[in-house]
Amino acid sequence: MELPILDGFYNSKCYLTAEKCVLHKNQFAKDYIAKHNIKTAVLVFNRNLEAEPEKFGQAVKIGQLQSGEDFHGLYVIDNILLTIPFVGNPNASGTIEELYALGIRNFLAAGTAGLIDENFDDEKFLVVNRAIRDEGGSLHYAPPSLYAYTNEDVTLKILEVFNEKKIPYELGTTWTFDSFYKESKDRIEKRLSEGATAVEMECATWCVVSEYKGAKFGQFLFFSDKVADGDWSKKGTTEDRLNIKDQITFLCMEVAKRLDQDIK
Repeated sequence: MELPILDGFYNSKCYLTAEKCVLHKNQFAKDYIAKHNIKTAVLVFNRNLEAEPEKFGQAVKIGQLQSGEDFHGLYVIDNILLTIPFVGNPNASGTIEELYALGIRNFLAAGTAGLIDENFDDEKFLVVNRAIRDEGGSLHYAPPSLYAYTNEDVTLKILEVFNEKKIPYELGTTWTFDSFYKESKDRIEKRLSEGATAVEMECATWCVVSEYKGAKFGQFLFFSDKVADGDWSKKGTTEDRLNIKDQITFLCMEVAKRLDQDIK
């Protein structure tokens, strides 16, 4: 069967490029990043970064990402770029493409995920070393494979900070899936058999696009909801999730600073 998504035009010349978009709307950001030699970006799903960027340090807004009619600011704090990525794998590929065009070469992401492994302690973080490619975005950048992998250098920096701070975690696999209303029993059982602990919508795309561009990417996840006993449920309150997202943003910044110092 011929499948359009497997046509394999991975290195074909493209008409619309991130570089053209950056020159169109974020030239100041590109110049600022070059002037200050900023190489590392934190991608964190924390709306407080947009509402109160100053709570994370002396923030300078240098531009914005755009997806459709939505905008997310680009903030520089302690010479690290921080932004809220847009949800889903098409936006995930666009985020890496545009930030790479601005000059970013190291990426660290943290966000929420759904827990599918009932034997996993949901108070622990999952530090991702591989992601199951059950989405569409990565297939435009690399041939099909079961897994995409995070960068070892970035992952080691995450583990270094987690171990020093005695933060509970496990190293493992996430399942990147872009049809959240299709998380059926049989599909989940298949992903569990392939090693998955979590389900989310961006990681595999981020891994593959970063590698394609020659950049480094790593991610850790915490759990906002779970599938257990054949049902779905949220975990904690909205306020609880915002509080932990603030803590995670600070944690990301610490990892990013070490990353920036050691592997530019």
